[in-house]
Formats: sequence, C-alpha cells, structure tokens
Amino acid sequence: MNTKFLYAIVALTLVFSACKSDPYETFGQDFEITKDTLTARQMDDLFDEIEIGDTALVTFSSKIDAVCQKKGCWMEVDLDEGYVARVTFLDYGFFVPLNAGGSEAIIYGKAFWKADSVAEKRHYAEDAGEEYVEEELDEDEDYAPHVIALGVKIKK
Repeated sequence: MNTKFLYAIVALTLVFSACKSDPYETFGQDFEITKDTLTARQMDDLFDEIEIGDTALVTFSSKIDAVCQKKGCWMEVDLDEGYVARVTFLDYGFFVPLNAGGSEAIIYGKAFWKADSVAEKRHYAEDAGEEYVEEELDEDEDYAPHVIALGVKIKK
C-alpha cells in the first residue's frame, strides 16, 4: 500500500474524530446525557419533594458556584430558586479542577438532605478560604441539599 495514501487515511480519521469530540470533560464514572437530564430548576423542585432520609438517583445540569480550593474534593451548585447543593464525590474517588467555578456541569449521583456537622462546616469553610462562624439554627433549618456524585461532566 502506498505510504502517502496511508498517511492521508490516518489524517482524515483524526480530523473526523476531532469533529465529534465531546464538549464535556468527564470526572469519575462516565454517564450518558439524555433528554431526562434535569435542569437546575427541576432539581430545586425535586428537593422540595424529597423527605429527610430519602434519596433520589439523578442526572442534572447546573452552574458550579464554588469548588474546594485545596484539592477539588467538593463543589457547590446553584439550584435556581434559592437552594445551593453541596456536591461531594463518591469515596473521594475523583476530584474536579480548582478553577471549575462558574462552569456549566452535568452531575450524576444521589441527591438527599443532610445536616453537616460543625466539623464538616468548619472543614468546608477552611477549604474555601473562609472563616467558619457557628450559627444557632433549629434542627430542621440545618439540613441542606447534598449530592454524592458518581460522575461529573464539566463543559470545556
């Protein structure tokens, strides 16, 4: 076979594969983006329906508000109508880039309500470069939306 012809085939293959590149970078488990992927607004509504102690396996899109600035081991995402969800990663199995704040993300994981301990709150504040100030809250007010992500796709 002619060497120039072989090089031309390889070059065309690379060009066509580059055209089909995924617009997202995947962290953790890969997953499909489907028509059932929830919006941030739909996730906000879902958290209104989830009771403390329940979980829901979800895929949803949202903007990343904040990322752990020490190693990328958690992030906060905006859920539209007031809720902000803390996203951690299953068994610390993966991290996201420290500069991912402001990026669009699609998250696949388990959503639930959780009350963070004082130690967790202090840890998150330190990771964000902030000082933790303990507040007095009623027990129900202390619960916040959480997601344990199995996989995250961040728009390139």
